[in-house]
Amino acid sequence: MLEKIIKQKLGVAVKTAGGRSLKFTTPTLDGVPDRLILMPSGASRLK
Repeated sequence: MLEKIIKQKLGVAVKTAGGRSLKFTTPTLDGVPDRLILMPSGASRLK
């Protein structure tokens, strides 16, 4: 599965659960995750 499709499905799942999926960039650091998932319950992991 393409990364683009995975990110789209993640975004839909997070929005459906009432959370937000934010994308950010770090131009000076390679390998840093570019998605921040915020959930209303404060959950810090995805299943």
